[in-house]
Amino acid sequence: MEKENTVKTLEQLKKLLKPVRNVNVEHKKKLKWMDKLAIWITTHVGTLGFFFVLFTWTTLWLLWNASAPDQ
Repeated sequence: MEKENTVKTLEQLKKLLKPVRNVNVEHKKKLKWMDKLAIWITTHVGTLGFFFVLFTWTTLWLLWNASAPDQ
């Protein structure tokens, strides 16, 4: 007795599988506001824009302190 090789259609295969879920989206929904703030800070601290802001601030601070009169 030979076993028949039947090719299943895409629709038949889809019915056999569970729906795919995006665990990243599910995790983001569970985050508290402090967690979201921490993620925002850590993603922006390493950017070039943050570097320029920090560089500008430090330069202005040094110039201000260097030009301040002695008391």
